[in-house]
Amino acid sequence: MIKKIQLLSLWMLLGNISLIAQNCNQNIFLNTQAEIDAFSVTYPGCTQFMGSISIVGATPTEITDLSGLNQLTSIQGNLSISDNVSLSSLNGLHNITSIGGDLYLQELAGLSNFNGLNSVTSVGGIMRIRNNPDLLNLLGLENLATVGSIFSIQDNDSLKDINDLSSLTFIGNSFVIFDCPSIVSFSGVNNLVDVGNNFEIGGGMDALASISGFQSLQIIEGDLRIGGIVLQSITGMNSLSSADYFYLENNPILTDISGFSGLASVFGTLTIRNNTVLNDLTPLSNLTSVGIQVIINNNDSLQSLDGLDNIELQSNNSNFIGIYNNPMLSICNQAFFCSHLASGVSRNIFNNASGCNSDSEIIALCDPSLFACHGVDLMINNIFNPIYRAFNSITSGGEVYGNRTFTAGNIISLDNHFTVHPGAEFEAIIQTCDNN
Repeated sequence: MIKKIQLLSLWMLLGNISLIAQNCNQNIFLNTQAEIDAFSVTYPGCTQFMGSISIVGATPTEITDLSGLNQLTSIQGNLSISDNVSLSSLNGLHNITSIGGDLYLQELAGLSNFNGLNSVTSVGGIMRIRNNPDLLNLLGLENLATVGSIFSIQDNDSLKDINDLSSLTFIGNSFVIFDCPSIVSFSGVNNLVDVGNNFEIGGGMDALASISGFQSLQIIEGDLRIGGIVLQSITGMNSLSSADYFYLENNPILTDISGFSGLASVFGTLTIRNNTVLNDLTPLSNLTSVGIQVIINNNDSLQSLDGLDNIELQSNNSNFIGIYNNPMLSICNQAFFCSHLASGVSRNIFNNASGCNSDSEIIALCDPSLFACHGVDLMINNIFNPIYRAFNSITSGGEVYGNRTFTAGNIISLDNHFTVHPGAEFEAIIQTCDNN
């Protein structure tokens, strides 16, 4: 009899455990204050919730207090809190240390900060902070260390800074922030080391005069995009060594980019465009490698490309140099540009100041030895000839099918395997390259 009672008790215990597990492993919507207050009764023992929880009131004023959720220590799925004007804090979530999926905090008009999430150290998926009109800062996220996917902050009209992200070290996908017109500082975000995809600070940041902070950021594994901001200086990010693509564009009052002094490699394209008063690229002097293209255009005050002297394009069929519509740019004969013009890289150079307004103007100011014997094979009337040196300049980006005479300038500049087809005229004084 005693054994039967023991077995029955064990069966009941296992049944209760199974019931708790089932209750905790589902996706739920909490739409009323009563459902939140009854959470511990409805989901007894659910401290580690295996599913997702969505908190959105039947009306924006329905939910006023999250204290009924205080048994939760982790959520394996997503946590979404949205469309509420009556919550003044997130107290009740204070025991949660991790969220395995996404965390959405959006359209919460009554919140000035995120107090109540102070114990959260990790979000495994997307983190989105969006359209919270009264949000002033990110207090409550000071212990957040990792976000596994995209971290997006947007459309928060009153947000002054994100300095409470002081413990953040890793973002697995992109970091994006835009349309937060009151933000004045990123200065407290100094432990972020790695961003797994794009890093973008975009438009609608009207109060942001300087990008400081991000002092520990070393690697951006996607695009770096800073643009569309009335920004005067970028002084943070000094530890950044590499990015996939680099876009600095549409910043009308930007003058100081000293924060990029540590940048060494851009694996794709380096683009600097539409920065009206930017006139100094020397903070980029440690940049030694660009994978595909260098594009410098529509920078009204830029006078020199000093700072890009040490770049080497990583050779491939997509290499391209574009320097155009920079009305004050007159100094382009840095070693980088001269050597790549000599190698026949594809380029587009026009509408700059005298000295940098065409291939021939730049070449005339380059070291002549770069162009003496640079290994370009020349085909004349389909007859293969040795490598030549020309004393009347021949500059072309393609094949010659019709009659064309090249006479201006001093130095030859030909693309690889430049061809003049039968019947075309090709005039130049040439002599065999003697490799001296």
